[in-house]
Amino acid sequence: MSCRRAWLMVLVGVLLMASSCTGLLSGIAKVAQGAQLIAGLVDVAEVGSAQYFDRHPSMEREHKVKSKIRQARIALALLDAAVSAAKATDEGDVLAARNSALDAYDGLRELLDELGVLTATPPAGGAETDAPAPVPLLLMTKAELAARM
Repeated sequence: MSCRRAWLMVLVGVLLMASSCTGLLSGIAKVAQGAQLIAGLVDVAEVGSAQYFDRHPSMEREHKVKSKIRQARIALALLDAAVSAAKATDEGDVLAARNSALDAYDGLRELLDELGVLTATPPAGGAETDAPAPVPLLLMTKAELAARM
């Protein structure tokens, strides 16, 4: 084999390795960006629910929402740790942490929907203060988030 052909083979090998590493990094980066998106949505849910409960106070309902927010933040912290330590997006820890974060977010979103916080619907027979009326929350669904991760 000629020297020129050997160099060509080495160059092709390096390019193939570089392209596979780029795919790996973009996969991990995609999961990391998805985690940041979920964190932002949890922040929106926290602020929006606080406004809702200022207008429609209910310690029991507010406690349930805060508990779900805490669960989502814990799942996101575990996902961040898994992404930081990952070498590939198909590692079990990353996939499990991703699914756990999506499930925790979905649980929060479902609770907000059930309580009327997403639509800013007052609870039937509940208390109401003169605080500013809450606005509906536009939160992505679990399926929309999963497609981005």
